[in-house]
Amino acid sequence: MICTFASRFPGRQPVASSDLIQISEGEAFSVHTYFHVCPENPSGELVVYTRYPNGPHDSQSGPAEVMVCDRNGENHRCVGTVDSVVQHRGACPTWIDDRRLVYVTDGDGEGSVRVVNVETGDFETYDAGLDNYSPALNRIYFHGEHEGRPAVSFLDLNTGERHVAVTMDRMAALAVEHGYAFQPEALAHSYISPSGDKIAFRVGREPEMVIMLADPDGENLSMFGLKMMHWQFYDDTSLFGHDDVFVKDHYMRRWDLSGNIIEVLSGPGCHGTISPDGNWIVTEA
Repeated sequence: MICTFASRFPGRQPVASSDLIQISEGEAFSVHTYFHVCPENPSGELVVYTRYPNGPHDSQSGPAEVMVCDRNGENHRCVGTVDSVVQHRGACPTWIDDRRLVYVTDGDGEGSVRVVNVETGDFETYDAGLDNYSPALNRIYFHGEHEGRPAVSFLDLNTGERHVAVTMDRMAALAVEHGYAFQPEALAHSYISPSGDKIAFRVGREPEMVIMLADPDGENLSMFGLKMMHWQFYDDTSLFGHDDVFVKDHYMRRWDLSGNIIEVLSGPGCHGTISPDGNWIVTEA
């Protein structure tokens, strides 16, 4: 895999390979986290990643360790272990604040999560999944279940309580209203906007998958339209991703929440993301 770093401002040059340093420890197979989650803690002092001591595994999953180190790749320490977790995304470690992070404790990210203090080792385990953490609301959003069917859910870390935001019945009704013929029993990628004002999630299966939006508690459910490749929130009022359904050239674009193209952000790629300061884009070429 080749990563291409492109500046969003004229005159900036791509990052040279000689400027890159290895972060993970040793030769063990390691992954950072979900492509849309920053591995650095809020202050930028620490980095978290998932390490597979015996990986990669032919089965695509195996025992893993949640590792934390200084941002220069030194002072590695294990802060959690998982019996088996998929290599595609690792244990999904996500920072809550400078000293606490959350990660999944099972293979598919839908059973339980653990919040651990990386300094003291103290932890709490919750019956929840992990798609996206909202610092603004102190909530973890995930694709859970309600009455045996997929549902957009969240864990409120202020109270430790789990809630259902959007049921599959409501998603199915909205799909029919907008003329989609599929049965939207599949749900994934429940994301929250930076301010916590909106949630967005993927509904349906190939070849017809859509993005729906709602308020953080599930009110005002609306349709964005067909899902672009590896999308996420750009800001509170727009999404971005690689375009495989509109212009279909795999360029990274930004859309408003009604599905209208706002701008082109980069050339073709796949797993794309943008730095927290908004100055840099990274994607595969």
